[in-house]
Amino acid sequence: MSKDEGRTLAEIMADLHADPEWVAREEQREREQQKLAEEYDRDVAPVVADLAKRGIHVRSLGEFINTSESYPDAIPVLLEHLQRDYPLRIRESIIRSLTVREARGEGARIMLAEFRNSGNEHHRIRWAMANAFDVIADAEMIPELEELAARERDDSVARMLEMAIKSAKKRKPA
Repeated sequence: MSKDEGRTLAEIMADLHADPEWVAREEQREREQQKLAEEYDRDVAPVVADLAKRGIHVRSLGEFINTSESYPDAIPVLLEHLQRDYPLRIRESIIRSLTVREARGEGARIMLAEFRNSGNEHHRIRWAMANAFDVIADAEMIPELEELAARERDDSVARMLEMAIKSAKKRKPA
């Protein structure tokens, strides 16, 4: 029997809040989360500002990622920022925001160029781009995707490229 069995959540939480070490760890965790949130806001500000100039008002790119609504007017801005240097979290958010049908065609080709130039980039970024191809690549891109998949050293990225190729075979060129 565990020491907490038979106790209410309120009793367990009261004990935790009475423990100075637990309180100190929680306060430190909250400070770190706040710092990360402030860094994200600062780093994403140029993207958010350019979107606002187009009449698209968001606080973060997560608003695109977590919506089922279409945002075609945001795609050109996101594609422009995809080609800039950003910290990992922002770059990944831009890529994930471009993982929509509206980014097919020119957007897919820009993403492909970015993928080709991402050789030393973090595998999460390369995987996110390969994942985007599953949505935005068309049949015209298959030879290039096959070449990239054959040369890819990261197995998870290569598998995602293979999935994208299968999806692209079902689509007409944009």
